[in-house]
Amino acid sequence: MSLQRSTWSPRNLGVAAAAAVLMVAGVSESAKATPYAYGTIGFTDLTFTGLNSSSVIINSATVTTRDSAGFPGSAGTNLSAGATDPNNPLTAGSDVAQAYAGTGTAPAENTFSQALLNGSATRGDAVITGNLLTGSPPGAANDVAEGRLLTAGTASSTAGTSTGFNVVLSVSGLQTFTLSFNASDNVIAHTDLPGEGASAEVNASFTVSGRPDLTFSPDALNYSVTSSGGTGDNQLSTGSTPYSDTFTAQEQINSGTPVPEPISLALVGTGLIGLGLVRRRRA
Repeated sequence: MSLQRSTWSPRNLGVAAAAAVLMVAGVSESAKATPYAYGTIGFTDLTFTGLNSSSVIINSATVTTRDSAGFPGSAGTNLSAGATDPNNPLTAGSDVAQAYAGTGTAPAENTFSQALLNGSATRGDAVITGNLLTGSPPGAANDVAEGRLLTAGTASSTAGTSTGFNVVLSVSGLQTFTLSFNASDNVIAHTDLPGEGASAEVNASFTVSGRPDLTFSPDALNYSVTSSGGTGDNQLSTGSTPYSDTFTAQEQINSGTPVPEPISLALVGTGLIGLGLVRRRRA
Protein backbone atom coordinates (compact mmCIF):
# COMPACT_ATOMS: atom_id res chain seq x y z
CA MET A 1 0.00 0.00 0.00
CA SER A 2 1.35 3.40 -0.94
CA LEU A 3 0.72 6.46 1.20
CA GLN A 4 0.93 10.10 0.26
CA ARG A 5 0.08 13.31 2.04
CA SER A 6 -2.10 15.39 -0.24
CA THR A 7 -2.41 18.36 2.10
CA TRP A 8 -1.05 19.38 5.48
CA SER A 9 -3.44 22.07 6.52
CA PRO A 10 -3.57 23.15 10.17
CA ARG A 11 -6.12 25.87 9.47
CA ASN A 12 -5.30 29.18 11.11
CA LEU A 13 -1.98 27.80 12.34
CA GLY A 14 -0.46 31.25 12.02
CA VAL A 15 -3.10 32.58 14.39
CA ALA A 16 -2.47 29.72 16.79
CA ALA A 17 1.27 30.30 16.80
CA ALA A 18 0.80 33.99 17.38
CA ALA A 19 -1.54 33.31 20.28
CA ALA A 20 0.88 30.89 21.92
CA VAL A 21 3.16 33.57 23.30
CA LEU A 22 4.64 33.82 26.75
CA MET A 23 2.35 35.52 29.23
CA VAL A 24 3.02 36.51 32.82
CA ALA A 25 -0.49 35.88 34.04
CA GLY A 26 -1.99 35.71 37.47
CA VAL A 27 -3.07 32.39 38.96
CA SER A 28 -5.65 32.49 41.72
CA GLU A 29 -3.90 33.06 45.03
CA SER A 30 -5.32 29.85 46.51
CA ALA A 31 -4.06 27.80 43.59
CA LYS A 32 -0.50 29.02 43.32
CA ALA A 33 1.06 28.14 46.67
CA THR A 34 4.38 27.07 45.30
CA PRO A 35 5.94 25.44 43.51
CA TYR A 36 2.87 24.86 41.34
CA ALA A 37 2.40 23.46 37.82
CA TYR A 38 -0.69 22.90 35.72
CA GLY A 39 -1.39 21.88 32.17
CA THR A 40 -4.43 20.94 30.15
CA ILE A 41 -5.30 20.34 26.51
CA GLY A 42 -8.74 19.87 25.03
CA PHE A 43 -10.02 18.64 21.66
CA THR A 44 -13.50 19.13 20.22
CA ASP A 45 -15.12 18.20 16.90
CA LEU A 46 -12.57 15.39 16.52
CA THR A 47 -13.36 13.52 13.30
CA PHE A 48 -11.48 11.09 11.08
CA THR A 49 -13.27 10.98 7.74
CA GLY A 50 -12.61 8.04 5.44
CA LEU A 51 -12.67 5.32 8.08
CA ASN A 52 -16.27 4.32 7.32
CA SER A 53 -15.74 4.19 3.54
CA SER A 54 -16.86 1.00 1.76
CA SER A 55 -13.30 0.64 0.38
CA VAL A 56 -11.78 0.54 3.89
CA ILE A 57 -11.55 -2.56 6.07
CA ILE A 58 -10.73 -1.86 9.73
CA ASN A 59 -8.65 -4.84 10.86
CA SER A 60 -8.34 -3.68 14.47
CA ALA A 61 -8.82 -0.58 16.58
CA THR A 62 -7.97 0.47 20.12
CA VAL A 63 -8.84 3.55 22.17
CA THR A 64 -6.91 4.19 25.38
CA THR A 65 -6.65 6.78 28.14
CA ARG A 66 -3.80 6.77 30.66
CA ASP A 67 -2.75 8.91 33.60
CA SER A 68 -0.27 8.86 36.45
CA ALA A 69 0.68 10.74 39.60
CA GLY A 70 3.76 10.57 41.81
CA PHE A 71 4.61 12.29 45.07
CA PRO A 72 7.40 12.06 47.70
CA GLY A 73 6.47 9.60 50.42
CA SER A 74 3.37 8.46 48.53
CA ALA A 75 2.91 5.38 46.40
CA GLY A 76 2.87 6.33 42.74
CA THR A 77 -0.26 5.76 40.71
CA ASN A 78 -0.35 4.62 37.08
CA LEU A 79 -3.75 3.92 35.55
CA SER A 80 -5.11 3.08 32.11
CA ALA A 81 -8.47 2.30 30.54
CA GLY A 82 -9.47 0.79 27.24
CA ALA A 83 -12.54 1.50 25.14
CA THR A 84 -15.82 2.07 26.95
CA ASP A 85 -17.38 -0.40 24.46
CA PRO A 86 -14.71 -3.01 23.61
CA ASN A 87 -16.83 -4.35 20.73
CA ASN A 88 -17.03 -0.90 19.11
CA PRO A 89 -13.89 0.90 20.31
CA LEU A 90 -14.14 3.87 17.94
CA THR A 91 -17.72 4.77 18.83
CA ALA A 92 -17.82 5.21 22.61
CA GLY A 93 -14.48 6.61 23.81
CA SER A 94 -12.50 5.82 26.96
CA ASP A 95 -12.48 7.25 30.49
CA VAL A 96 -9.62 6.40 32.88
CA ALA A 97 -10.02 7.02 36.60
CA GLN A 98 -8.19 10.06 37.96
CA ALA A 99 -4.67 9.40 39.30
CA TYR A 100 -3.91 11.20 42.57
CA ALA A 101 -0.96 11.14 44.96
CA GLY A 102 -0.22 13.26 48.03
CA THR A 103 -2.26 14.92 50.75
CA GLY A 104 -5.61 16.69 50.69
CA THR A 105 -8.79 15.71 48.89
CA ALA A 106 -8.80 14.69 45.23
CA PRO A 107 -10.97 16.81 42.91
CA ALA A 108 -13.97 15.25 41.19
CA GLU A 109 -13.32 12.96 38.22
CA ASN A 110 -12.91 14.72 34.86
CA THR A 111 -12.11 18.11 36.37
CA PHE A 112 -9.89 19.79 33.79
CA SER A 113 -9.70 23.27 35.31
CA GLN A 114 -7.30 24.24 38.14
CA ALA A 115 -8.47 22.30 41.18
CA LEU A 116 -5.59 21.63 43.61
CA LEU A 117 -6.56 24.42 46.00
CA ASN A 118 -5.35 22.74 49.18
CA GLY A 119 -2.89 20.13 50.32
CA SER A 120 0.27 19.07 48.56
CA ALA A 121 -0.31 16.61 45.74
CA THR A 122 -0.23 15.79 42.04
CA ARG A 123 -3.00 14.46 39.81
CA GLY A 124 -3.69 13.42 36.22
CA ASP A 125 -6.91 12.68 34.35
CA ALA A 126 -7.98 11.97 30.76
CA VAL A 127 -11.12 11.14 28.77
CA ILE A 128 -12.19 10.52 25.15
CA THR A 129 -15.85 10.72 24.12
CA GLY A 130 -17.87 10.66 20.91
CA ASN A 131 -17.96 8.57 17.74
CA LEU A 132 -14.74 8.66 15.72
CA LEU A 133 -16.28 6.68 12.86
CA THR A 134 -19.33 8.77 12.05
CA GLY A 135 -18.62 12.02 13.87
CA SER A 136 -22.05 11.87 15.50
CA PRO A 137 -21.65 12.80 18.25
CA PRO A 138 -18.33 14.47 17.42
CA GLY A 139 -15.24 13.11 19.13
CA ALA A 140 -13.72 15.02 22.03
CA ALA A 141 -10.75 14.52 24.36
CA ASN A 142 -9.41 16.23 27.46
CA ASP A 143 -6.25 15.80 29.51
CA VAL A 144 -4.98 17.49 32.66
CA ALA A 145 -2.03 17.26 35.04
CA GLU A 146 -1.58 19.48 38.09
CA GLY A 147 0.67 19.61 41.14
CA ARG A 148 1.51 21.64 44.27
CA LEU A 149 4.50 20.90 46.48
CA LEU A 150 4.59 22.38 49.99
CA THR A 151 6.88 19.85 51.67
CA ALA A 152 10.05 21.26 53.24
CA GLY A 153 13.39 19.85 52.16
CA THR A 154 14.42 18.36 48.83
CA ALA A 155 11.62 16.69 46.92
CA SER A 156 10.28 16.13 43.46
CA SER A 157 6.94 15.27 41.99
CA THR A 158 5.59 14.20 38.61
CA ALA A 159 2.22 13.59 37.00
CA GLY A 160 1.03 13.04 33.46
CA THR A 161 -1.79 11.98 31.19
CA SER A 162 -2.24 10.77 27.65
CA THR A 163 -5.03 9.76 25.30
CA GLY A 164 -4.95 8.12 21.93
CA PHE A 165 -6.43 5.78 19.38
CA ASN A 166 -4.80 3.32 16.98
CA VAL A 167 -6.42 1.89 13.84
CA VAL A 168 -4.98 -0.83 11.58
CA LEU A 169 -6.79 -0.89 8.22
CA SER A 170 -6.59 -1.97 4.58
CA VAL A 171 -7.94 -0.11 1.55
CA SER A 172 -9.09 -1.04 -1.94
CA GLY A 173 -8.20 1.43 -4.67
CA LEU A 174 -7.38 5.00 -3.63
CA GLN A 175 -8.72 6.36 -0.36
CA THR A 176 -8.42 9.81 1.21
CA PHE A 177 -8.38 10.27 4.99
CA THR A 178 -8.76 13.55 6.87
CA LEU A 179 -8.16 14.12 10.55
CA SER A 180 -9.71 17.35 11.84
CA PHE A 181 -10.30 18.87 15.26
CA ASN A 182 -10.35 22.06 17.31
CA ALA A 183 -7.77 22.27 20.08
CA SER A 184 -6.96 24.57 22.99
CA ASP A 185 -4.36 24.30 25.73
CA ASN A 186 -3.01 26.06 28.81
CA VAL A 187 0.18 25.38 30.78
CA ILE A 188 1.41 27.18 33.89
CA ALA A 189 4.55 26.91 36.02
CA HIS A 190 4.96 29.03 39.15
CA THR A 191 7.61 29.52 41.87
CA ASP A 192 7.93 32.05 44.70
CA LEU A 193 11.21 31.26 46.44
CA PRO A 194 14.86 30.46 45.67
CA GLY A 195 15.45 26.73 45.29
CA GLU A 196 12.01 26.05 43.83
CA GLY A 197 11.38 24.70 40.34
CA ALA A 198 8.29 23.87 38.31
CA SER A 199 7.68 22.74 34.74
CA ALA A 200 4.81 21.53 32.56
CA GLU A 201 4.46 20.49 28.93
CA VAL A 202 1.90 19.41 26.35
CA ASN A 203 2.44 17.22 23.31
CA ALA A 204 0.13 16.13 20.50
CA SER A 205 0.94 14.18 17.34
CA PHE A 206 -0.61 11.98 14.69
CA THR A 207 1.50 9.35 12.94
CA VAL A 208 1.25 6.72 10.23
CA SER A 209 3.30 3.69 11.24
CA GLY A 210 6.56 3.47 9.36
CA ARG A 211 6.10 6.83 7.64
CA PRO A 212 7.73 9.64 9.66
CA ASP A 213 7.08 12.03 6.75
CA LEU A 214 3.35 11.70 7.51
CA THR A 215 3.61 12.85 11.12
CA PHE A 216 1.22 15.69 12.01
CA SER A 217 2.44 17.60 15.06
CA PRO A 218 1.48 21.32 15.20
CA ASP A 219 4.00 23.49 17.05
CA ALA A 220 1.19 25.28 18.89
CA LEU A 221 0.27 21.98 20.58
CA ASN A 222 3.80 20.97 21.55
CA TYR A 223 5.67 23.09 24.07
CA SER A 224 6.75 23.42 27.69
CA VAL A 225 7.05 26.12 30.35
CA THR A 226 9.32 26.37 33.40
CA SER A 227 9.70 28.59 36.44
CA SER A 228 12.57 28.53 38.94
CA GLY A 229 13.96 30.44 41.89
CA GLY A 230 10.90 32.55 42.60
CA THR A 231 10.37 34.00 39.12
CA GLY A 232 6.60 33.77 39.49
CA ASP A 233 4.26 32.69 36.71
CA ASN A 234 5.29 31.37 33.32
CA GLN A 235 2.25 30.58 31.19
CA LEU A 236 1.47 29.62 27.61
CA SER A 237 -2.09 29.45 26.38
CA THR A 238 -3.69 28.82 22.98
CA GLY A 239 -7.38 29.47 22.36
CA SER A 240 -9.59 27.06 20.42
CA THR A 241 -8.06 26.68 16.95
CA PRO A 242 -9.07 24.39 14.04
CA TYR A 243 -6.56 21.92 12.58
CA SER A 244 -6.76 19.35 9.79
CA ASP A 245 -4.44 16.90 8.05
CA THR A 246 -5.21 14.92 4.88
CA PHE A 247 -3.40 12.00 3.27
CA THR A 248 -4.15 9.29 0.70
CA ALA A 249 -3.60 5.52 0.81
CA GLN A 250 -3.61 3.18 -2.19
CA GLU A 251 -3.38 -0.60 -2.47
CA GLN A 252 -0.24 -2.04 -4.03
CA ILE A 253 -0.29 -3.69 -7.46
CA ASN A 254 1.82 -6.87 -7.51
CA SER A 255 2.07 -8.80 -10.82
CA GLY A 256 -1.04 -7.03 -12.02
CA THR A 257 -3.06 -8.02 -8.95
CA PRO A 258 -4.22 -5.44 -6.36
CA VAL A 259 -3.01 -6.41 -2.88
CA PRO A 260 -4.52 -4.53 0.06
CA GLU A 261 -1.87 -4.13 2.75
CA PRO A 262 -2.58 -2.99 6.29
CA ILE A 263 -1.43 0.38 7.57
CA SER A 264 -1.47 1.62 11.14
CA LEU A 265 -2.75 5.08 12.05
CA ALA A 266 -2.14 6.42 15.53
CA LEU A 267 -3.13 9.58 17.36
CA VAL A 268 -0.89 9.48 20.41
CA GLY A 269 0.13 11.75 23.22
CA THR A 270 -2.95 13.92 22.76
CA GLY A 271 -2.49 15.80 25.95
CA LEU A 272 -0.18 16.51 28.78
CA ILE A 273 2.94 14.40 29.01
CA GLY A 274 3.84 15.51 32.49
CA LEU A 275 4.92 18.06 35.03
CA GLY A 276 7.69 18.26 37.56
CA LEU A 277 8.17 20.10 40.84
CA VAL A 278 11.09 20.56 43.22
CA ARG A 279 11.49 22.41 46.48
CA ARG A 280 14.89 22.46 48.12
CA ARG A 281 15.65 23.11 51.75
CA ARG A 282 16.46 26.74 52.42
CA ALA A 283 19.68 27.59 54.21
